[in-house]
Amino acid sequence: MSVPPESPSFSDEEIEAAAEALKWQAASARAAGAKHRARLIDQLESQESDQPPAEDAASPA
Repeated sequence: MSVPPESPSFSDEEIEAAAEALKWQAASARAAGAKHRARLIDQLESQESDQPPAEDAASPA
């Protein structure tokens, strides 16, 4: 199978550099996702603590 002339050609160093960059980008995305998740959990917990417990709520007569 021959490579079409319009296909880009990359050196081994370029491929390794791109792979390393992708590893760092993936790690950064995971960290950002974890930080976002922690913020959402904090928000939900804060909202729950602001609301009175269901058993303390006045029951309709």
